Formats: sequence, structure tokens, C-alpha cells
Amino acid sequence: MKKIIFCSTLLLGSLFTNAQNLTFGIKAGANGSDVINNHPDNGFKVGLHFGGVAELHLGEKFSLQPELLFSQQGCNNTEWYINDDLEYVEEEFTWILNYVNLPVMVKYYVFENMSIEAGPQVGYLVKTEITYETRYEYSDDEKITMGINEMINRIDLAAAAGISYKLPFDFTASLRYVLGLNSMVKDIGFSKGPKNSVFQASVTYSFL
Repeated sequence: MKKIIFCSTLLLGSLFTNAQNLTFGIKAGANGSDVINNHPDNGFKVGLHFGGVAELHLGEKFSLQPELLFSQQGCNNTEWYINDDLEYVEEEFTWILNYVNLPVMVKYYVFENMSIEAGPQVGYLVKTEITYETRYEYSDDEKITMGINEMINRIDLAAAAGISYKLPFDFTASLRYVLGLNSMVKDIGFSKGPKNSVFQASVTYSFL
């Protein structure tokens, strides 16, 4: 009985200590995303990401930071030409990919306020569609939107790395790059086919 009480006390003490080292926050920022190994002329698509963050401090230098984020990703491509009627035509292709992402980052504090971070990320696709928009100089514009959910893998495995700096008033500024590891398109093979590529700039506010 005494051993059980002693072990329970140690366990509760450990949990209490970890709770003292655990902080929560909210995070939001901008994405610059692309789809690599797809089209050489793809451009960055600008989007947002936001969600919740927890950070468990594992001593003075290390911490573990899981996050749950909604992320707007994809790519964009714009081309222009002069048609047979000598009319300026601009064609824009947009691939919309919205994910719920779960990155788990291991952080190392190089200095008191600055840390580097790396870790895996698992994403779940909640929406995907392709939009073709044609804008004419004189004629009416045209827009076509197609859903392609059946072609795309729901699960996206990725690796992430970045840097963070703690600011006054419980704010933290971060830069991160996320690279997809598996093909986004079904039935191509794990490492073949197009993959997500995302640059992120964000601000986190810690309130606990």
C-alpha cells in the first residue's frame, strides 16, 4: 500500500511538473504554397493558416510543440497571349488544397528567445478543386471549377523545419518550410507524383 501511494505521488508530481512547463496558444499566419513535380511554371498560391498550439518544455533547451492547424494550400499559374482576334487573353489556373494539419515540432533553443525546430506533419485533405479562369480584353470572362476529390490522397505526410523568435507580450514570430513526402495523386506511388511545398510565416500568442 505504501509503495502504491509512493508511486502515485511520484506520478502526480511528475504530471504537475509537466503541467507547469506546458503552455497553450493560438497561431495564425500566411502561406506561400506550391505543388512541385507538377508543372514547371507553377507559381505560389497565397493562403492562410490558423489554429491552436501547445508547447511542453523539456528542460532549458528543448521543447515539444504539437499544433492543430487549418491550412490553405495549392498552386497558381497565369499565362497570357494574343488570340486570333488580336485580343489580349489571360488564363489563370488555380489548384485549391485545404488541409487540417497536425505538425509535431521538436524545438531547440539556441538562445533564450530564439529556437530552431523540426518534425513530422500529418495532414488531412478537407477540400480540393481546380479553377480555370479566362479573362478577355473585350469579351466576357469565363470560369470553370472542377472538384477532384476522388483523384487526391486524403492523407499528406510531410517534414517541417523552421525558426522561431519570442517577442514581448507573449507573442512569437515563426518562419517554417513544409515539404510533402508522399504523392498527392492516388495510384502513382508513395514518392512519385506532385507534392506539397509550403512556406509559412506566422505569429503565435501564448495565453497559458
